[in-house]
Amino acid sequence: MELPLPEPMEAVLRSLAGGESAVHDPHDFLLALRLRQFVQTRGELLAVTDLGRAYLAARDGRRVTVPAHVLDVNPEENTALLRINVCRPDQRVTVLLEQLVNVTGVEAEELPGLELDVIANVDAERQEEIVLTGIRARPTPPLPDAWRKNTAPAAPDGEEGSGD
Repeated sequence: MELPLPEPMEAVLRSLAGGESAVHDPHDFLLALRLRQFVQTRGELLAVTDLGRAYLAARDGRRVTVPAHVLDVNPEENTALLRINVCRPDQRVTVLLEQLVNVTGVEAEELPGLELDVIANVDAERQEEIVLTGIRARPTPPLPDAWRKNTAPAAPDGEEGSGD
């Protein structure tokens, strides 16, 4: 992950996820975990939320670079729909539109069709648990030399270049 939790804070989250009810928290990380919506209070007990479990799954999972393709953008909801090139029943992942605009430098309306490279936890159990990081636009491959030759506009019939 690009910005993981500090190790002591993650240790508190892992303790809670492991079922411990009395977690040693000398630095009051529980407040920060609540603000991030990784934990919540249920009755008298602290519980790890789905978002907290997704974070831990992303940290523990295998992360690999995979190609992705921007399918659509929704400026009203600030989301973009990507298709990642992995073997999954559903290869579509929703990401923040603002994030794509910032990392690619491409305007929102120009994003559909853009090819990307992303780092993903491809072994996530559910599509909602897929976390993409390291997002970058794929460079456009250079044209082969044969395609670049003779690309100057042809002179009208019977005329030759000016020879300047």
